Amino acid sequence: MCGKILRLSHTYRNKKIICLKRLLQGPAKTFVQTLHDILTYTSLLNALIEEFADLFSSYDVHKEMQKRRLRPTESSFEYFLAMRELLQKHTVIDDQSTITHYISGIPNSKHNKSILYACKSIPEF
Repeated sequence: MCGKILRLSHTYRNKKIICLKRLLQGPAKTFVQTLHDILTYTSLLNALIEEFADLFSSYDVHKEMQKRRLRPTESSFEYFLAMRELLQKHTVIDDQSTITHYISGIPNSKHNKSILYACKSIPEF
């Protein structure tokens, strides 16, 4: 009985690899065809993530954050969450830069913004 279960488990893992390989297209398919030492679904998935993960420089993230502005239809909290989502692409940006980008995207009076500039960390913000 245990032997059957082990064989079924092994067959299932092989089918996952085969299905994933069949679904791939373009450069990802070509990349997988060059791999010869991939034996598990997890190792195949990790190889694909490592090869095709989006790489962003801090300049790109700063540029995106500078362009992003508070929309008339969103609350300041929704705007803050959208800015945090942009930060997920690059985790090395310091809190002060994040706060500065957030405040610069708010169309408000300079007096109201000056209060926000006093914050030194995201939790304090």
